[in-house]
This record gives sequence, structure tokens and C-alpha cells, in this order.
Amino acid sequence: MGMCTICARLTGKDRGTLHHKGMRDMYERGPRAAFQEISPRLMGNVIEIGCGTGVLFADYPDTARVAAVEPALDFLPLARAHAAEARAHIDVFSGDAHQLSFENDSFDAGVFHFVLCSIPDPRRALAEAMRVLKPGGLLYVYEHVISRNRLVGGCQNLINPLWRWCSEGCNINRDTGAAVRSLPLSIEADERRTLRVPWMPPIAIARLIARTT
Repeated sequence: MGMCTICARLTGKDRGTLHHKGMRDMYERGPRAAFQEISPRLMGNVIEIGCGTGVLFADYPDTARVAAVEPALDFLPLARAHAAEARAHIDVFSGDAHQLSFENDSFDAGVFHFVLCSIPDPRRALAEAMRVLKPGGLLYVYEHVISRNRLVGGCQNLINPLWRWCSEGCNINRDTGAAVRSLPLSIEADERRTLRVPWMPPIAIARLIARTT
């Protein structure tokens, strides 16, 4: 049980609603503009792995047919409601990033957005994404990562166990950029950004755009 679940019980609100509000507020502080830069290229069959409550859904183009996968059952009703309001055709599935229920070479593009921090085995999830993407498929990754500053990174390592409990599985000390770069991909963009959120220190972001080979 983490803080989101505790707050839901104390306020009488469902966990999905609280999660969506927090993620939506963060999305508007920079991640949305970053996603809108790439979204026109997300055409054809697209898979979003770990869609949460559907924060990205409104920004997919109408040229996309999205399969959105989410393991949290209490997030699915809100995700499906947001899918119904989107321009793109979006189907929301209950599923596990470690074992996607799709055939090889099924998708033209794949999206990971603030999710590899909480997937138990992110390298396995990335391998599954590679499996279901077509050759030449587009991969978009936007994740918070460990800082390159040794002092800050050391603090992240120190507090990660407590943070992981409070945030219901989120890890703040993963080097997701390195995990993506280790894959057989053609990297188009490999950026480090900083996300600023009230009451929190600056958050290191890895933003990568790549194609399968």
C-alpha cells in the first residue's frame, strides 16, 4: 500500500482519479509539449505500454490506432472513458508489459511514458516492445531517471526504497536511457531534460526516439 492508496481511502476518492490528477498536472509541465512533437509520427498501429488512466490519449493523432495496455485494474474504467473521448481509435487492454498478448511485428510504433520506472523488469518490457514492433518501427521513451550528478544520484539510491513504497512501485534511480541504448535500435534522438514540479527537486528526464532495425 502506498500514498495514493492511503489518500484514496482517506478522501473516499478512487485511486485512478487521484493518480490521473497528479499525472495530468505533471504532464502539462513539459511532457505534453514533448509528446506533441512526436505524436504526428505515431501513425498506423501503435502500442502504449502502461497507459495508466490515459493521460496521453487526447494527444494521439486521428491517424493512429492505439492498443493501450495497463495492468492496474482500477485504472481501466477511467482509461476507457478517456479513450472514448480521443480523436484516435484507442482500445484499452488489461495486460502485463513482461508478456504482451500480441503477435510479433504487430505495431508501427510503441510508447513508454513514465512507466519503466515502475515495471519490475524494464529490460524485459523493452524486449517485448521490440518483439511486437515491426522492422523500422518507431519507439518513443520519456522517463524520469537517475541524475548524472553524483551527489543527487547517491541520494536517489539512498531514498529509493522509501520512495518505491510511497509511490507504489516507482523507482527514481533507474538508468532507462542506458537500457534503451543497449537495444538493437537506430537512435534518432537521445535527450536529457529537466522537469520542474512544485515542492520537488528538479527531475532528470531521458527522452529517446528510435527505430527498430
